Amino acid sequence: MERKLFIVFFILLFSFSVNAQLDLSLGPDWNFTGVGARAAGMGGAFIGVADDATAISWNPAGLTQLDKPEASIVGRGLGEIYEVDFDYGVETYEDEHAILNFLSGVYPFEFSGKQFIAALAVQRQLDLYSYYKEEYWGEDGSGFNRYYYEKFSEGGASTITLGLGSRMGSIFSLGAAINLWVGNALLESKYEFEDDLPDFYYYSESYDKSDWNFSGLNFVFGVMVDYNYLENPKPFKLGLVVKTPFDLKVDKEYSYESYIDNNGEITEYYDEESNSYPLGMPLICGFGASYCFGYNFTLAMDIEARLFGNSNLKEDYEDLTGNDEEIENQNLTQFRIGGEYLFTEIWDFAVIPFRLGIQTLPTLFKNMDGNQVVGGGISFGTGLITDRYSFDISAKNTKFDIEREDSDEFIYTKTINTITLSLIYYF
Repeated sequence: MERKLFIVFFILLFSFSVNAQLDLSLGPDWNFTGVGARAAGMGGAFIGVADDATAISWNPAGLTQLDKPEASIVGRGLGEIYEVDFDYGVETYEDEHAILNFLSGVYPFEFSGKQFIAALAVQRQLDLYSYYKEEYWGEDGSGFNRYYYEKFSEGGASTITLGLGSRMGSIFSLGAAINLWVGNALLESKYEFEDDLPDFYYYSESYDKSDWNFSGLNFVFGVMVDYNYLENPKPFKLGLVVKTPFDLKVDKEYSYESYIDNNGEITEYYDEESNSYPLGMPLICGFGASYCFGYNFTLAMDIEARLFGNSNLKEDYEDLTGNDEEIENQNLTQFRIGGEYLFTEIWDFAVIPFRLGIQTLPTLFKNMDGNQVVGGGISFGTGLITDRYSFDISAKNTKFDIEREDSDEFIYTKTINTITLSLIYYF
């Protein structure tokens, strides 16, 4: 029965399709990380832990800590708040949406007398969902006017990942994975304007549509040093992960059509084009460490650098994101610290964890003083762990501010509240 369930899971994995969602107003989040409610509750400090079915997304060498088949599914709910503080007042926009963004399966096997752990996963890496609508009805005393604008996007780039881990000695483990980048995205915008004066009528309508298809390939290499396997064990682990740089190819098809009625003079226009260009994805290097105080309390910390300063990220990437802010290539170096405490005395059949974490949130933006915009986040989580499954939930709040100076000096604040749910099943 367990083997049949595992086969069904992998069939679902291959047919998995994600309708992931994320705002376009500041472009996507370029801080590529692993997933899971447990890791999120610990502030993302998981490279030196990586001991569950989400390990392939953090450090494939951590797979060697698993001794039986596991499967995981991860979903998230996001509430995003955008606040612009102008000299004349504050404007606020809110958006809420849900994401199913990760599936993985892990299977241990033996080959030539050596133990290996294989893993397969699908993860949404680049989320491009947004919806915005603005409508105005007014009367200026001499006639009627109407303004309508709607913008919608969905889809993004995902990875299909195949990984393998093996223990190379008493304390050393190695892991590797290959990421096949796939996916597509759609951006649509519609604009209408109508002005009905006593002796004059004007109406205009325009419609933009862009389709993108993504493709690419990169590799992930991981190392885990686990001092628990010494003759005199020490509850200390070190993890290292390297993700190779590559070009994420974007094949774009674009169409534009407009209709204008200028007091009876009708003008119609249609245009379409297609082109391809690369988005330079950077070398990513991460280091993590964890220490377990007794059985119950684990403390972990990570540092991860995404070397965008050495990549050729397309400067006018607003074609992809809808963002007209200038992007400066710079490195994104993130620090993450988290802890997990296990309450083992509440129930005989289950363990109740409590997790807490903090992290920095580097961005590709600069303030008007020329310094990089870096925000921060705090998270906590809990769950229910049994011999058969692990259910985890976490909540995270992240925030950053951008100070701009153009026609009006203003401060742009983006706040993201995230709820993550994970289920890991042990076969």
